[in-house]
Amino acid sequence: MRTEDLAELGTDELHAQLIDAVRHLTPQHPVRVLWDRLDEVLKAGGAECLPGPWDFDDPHVRSFLDLSTEHLPPALRDRLGNYASAIRTEYGWWMYAPESAAMDPELHDWPAELLAIVGHARSRGCAYVLFDSDAAPSDDLPVFDEPSGVGTP
Repeated sequence: MRTEDLAELGTDELHAQLIDAVRHLTPQHPVRVLWDRLDEVLKAGGAECLPGPWDFDDPHVRSFLDLSTEHLPPALRDRLGNYASAIRTEYGWWMYAPESAAMDPELHDWPAELLAIVGHARSRGCAYVLFDSDAAPSDDLPVFDEPSGVGTP
């Protein structure tokens, strides 16, 4: 592959090209050793483990976790605003996920399901959760039986 061709590729294609190129190196090759270690670190810790200049550490930019409302028990879907800094949206809720709820859950008199969601969001570097009735459920959290209606305020 020519250098000029790389400019036309997206990140997924670049990643695939890199994997293909590294695969042809011997396991002892220094570039292969570095690649294998970087891959191991990223798989274990996610994007927040990226070193600068990839570590986007701007205090004015926050990430959010996009979750199905099915991860909220039906009764909690109706009263989420009673427990958290949550704003009702057309299709669910927008909620701040306080670090204190993830670090010290006893400080918050919240249902265990909500504390688990906040902990899950914070473990992925997210400061907010968007509960969306159209979002696909995550395999990482429990799903509750009732369809993902958003309830009433």
